[in-house]
Amino acid sequence: MPTMANTEMKNALQGLARRAPGRRRRFPFWLLVVCYPHLYWQKLLNLGGAGIIETGGTTTMATLNISLTPELAALINEKVSSGMYHSASEVVREGLRLLKEQDEIHRMRLEELKKEIAIGTEQLECGEYTVYSSGKELAAKIKAEGRKRMESRKAGRA
Repeated sequence: MPTMANTEMKNALQGLARRAPGRRRRFPFWLLVVCYPHLYWQKLLNLGGAGIIETGGTTTMATLNISLTPELAALINEKVSSGMYHSASEVVREGLRLLKEQDEIHRMRLEELKKEIAIGTEQLECGEYTVYSSGKELAAKIKAEGRKRMESRKAGRA
């Protein structure tokens, strides 16, 4: 792996990032990743401890290297600097906990929907359904039932 002083590396990368006439400026992050991965990961957020490994009854943190968009990195820095979290790892762990919770809620809703579909299918097979002459008739019935529910809720609060 090449060794260069940080200022030399910075100057070399800035020279490569200069804009050619008529072209947008693009920073060659691939060069930083390939030639100087240790510096790339130092510049990127230190997200050590984003995972947990259980080994022989003891729990240790696993270190994961992840790539973030500048917006996500800024959000993590903002959360840490606000004092809500002590480290970037805490922010990422909290985000993953929320994602896990959201996935569980989604799974439960999907199960409930499947149960409702099964009930509806069973009712159709048993002949327990109503035929409407038009969509307007069905919409009027749904609205009337909704108004009844709202009135009963209002009466219950009063």
